[in-house]
Amino acid sequence: LAPARIRAVNDKFQIAMQVFAALTVYGIVFEETVDLGPGGLLFDRQSITSVKFPRDTLRQKTGDIDDLIVLYCALLENVGIPTAFITSPGHLIMAFDTGLAENKFYNISDNRRSVIIYDNKVWLPVDLSVIGKSFLQAWQSAAGIFADLQQTGKPQIVKTRDSWRIFEPVTLGRTGWQLEFPSKSALAEVYREDIESYIEDELEKSTASLKQKIERKPHPKLYNRLAVSYAKFGKYDLAIEALEKSLTLKPDYLFALTNAGNIYFLLGEAEEALSYFLKALEIRPEDPAVFIKIAKAHYKLEDYASAARYYRLAISKDPKFRESYAYLGGASRSFTETLATSIEERNAQVEWDYDLSEE
Repeated sequence: LAPARIRAVNDKFQIAMQVFAALTVYGIVFEETVDLGPGGLLFDRQSITSVKFPRDTLRQKTGDIDDLIVLYCALLENVGIPTAFITSPGHLIMAFDTGLAENKFYNISDNRRSVIIYDNKVWLPVDLSVIGKSFLQAWQSAAGIFADLQQTGKPQIVKTRDSWRIFEPVTLGRTGWQLEFPSKSALAEVYREDIESYIEDELEKSTASLKQKIERKPHPKLYNRLAVSYAKFGKYDLAIEALEKSLTLKPDYLFALTNAGNIYFLLGEAEEALSYFLKALEIRPEDPAVFIKIAKAHYKLEDYASAARYYRLAISKDPKFRESYAYLGGASRSFTETLATSIEERNAQVEWDYDLSEE
């Protein structure tokens, strides 16, 4: 359902939401094996349990918490999204890596406590015991569980890929059973409800307080933060309006300039985006993040030589950009069709610039 995704929203977040929706439409049911009272999922060092292979959970359409987590993790890992188990006596939830740096948590939610910062990345927790309900409910439930675990004890986070070093993945034989995929229309409907609920909820939470603060005392930082809230959910007209007000108050405000460039970049207006990025470069001429934005704009305009030049400038200042944006270093697009598609997807992503300091 890639065409149904919202371009401005984190892609891994949306893929995870779609996989969750697919399991719901398919009819997967959580089976609680032992009732331990409120919040009591059976999991401790003395417990002995068996875990189903993902295909057996799919065939039977039911499983306990560890079965469902193994299934969900396997599905996400299969599409390249790193996952982890989060364990503590009495609880078992999972989380997946959104790929966002820890200081970019607001690209998912302005509420930092709703995500997990692990390995300098933003991970999003999911409670599979509420399968059949909305993805938002599964996320909120897991965030609440994780917050409680942090208060009462230290939860253990185990990456799925690390566990493979101890327990190697097995190769299963052929089976006569065939998976019946849920209809695309039913899946699209559940996903649409989930993503719209998420956007409505996050927009309400993130814009209400900002508007109140702006009403009391307009400030370029506040308008910029308001713009990011709108832009990350595809409300580009409202975002541009807020950025114009930010730049009216402070014409040389770096973040308002780069975010305006980001929006025009997402709208496919690469030349307009480049003009904003170049204005930002005048303010901060040695900023590697600005170099990368300029390189991406040049790449979009098919000026690969300029893209490579600014890419090299960026990695000379900060090597962390080397791997993520390596495709910008080539002078021509001599890639296979699959690789080229992957690069276009990566080049379509933007990093919002957000100043969270108090005004």
